[in-house]
Amino acid sequence: MRTFMNNLIGLFILSLLIFLGTRMAVGNYTVSTQDMSPGMEPGQMIMVNKFAYVFDRPDRGDIVYYKSTDSQQYEMKRIIGLPGDVITIDDAGLHINGILVQEPYVKYGAGYQISKFQVPLGSCLVLSDNRNYTDDSSLEWTVRVDDIEGRAWVLTWPPDRWGMVSNYSLSSQLAAVGLY
Repeated sequence: MRTFMNNLIGLFILSLLIFLGTRMAVGNYTVSTQDMSPGMEPGQMIMVNKFAYVFDRPDRGDIVYYKSTDSQQYEMKRIIGLPGDVITIDDAGLHINGILVQEPYVKYGAGYQISKFQVPLGSCLVLSDNRNYTDDSSLEWTVRVDDIEGRAWVLTWPPDRWGMVSNYSLSSQLAAVGLY
C-alpha cells in the first residue's frame, strides 16, 4: 500500500510539473478583432510559443504576442520593421529600407501612407494584416522588443482551421537583394 501511495504522489508531482512547465512555455490567445483577417478571424484560438525568443530574435514577418501599453490587453500583430529599419507605405506597397516587399498575407492594401518612419532602437514596428481595420504602428507607435512575449504558433480552434500559423519571412526578401 505504501508503494502505491508513493507512486501516486510521484505521479501527481510529475503531472503538476508538466502542467506548470507547459503553461510557462505555451500561452493561449483568442482572436477578438478583425485586425489579422483573413489569416486569423474573430473566435479563433491560437497557441503562442513563449520560448520562441529565448534563443532567437523577433524577425520581420513574425506574428507576435505582446501586451499593449495603451489598452493593457494582449494583442497579436505582424512585425514589419526591426530596430533601425526605415519603413515606407505608399501606393506601390510596403518598402523596408527602400526595398518593395511582397506581402501575400495582406488582402487589401493600406488606405494610408507612412513616409520614411525609422523604427527606434529597442522597438519593432508592427502592423495588422487587415491594414484598414486596425490600431497598429501605422498610428506611429511601436512595440518594445522587451514587451514581446511570444510568437503565434498553432491555430487550435475551430478544428477545420488547425495548423501552423503563417509567419512569413520578410527578411528573406531583403536578403535576396543583399540588404540583410
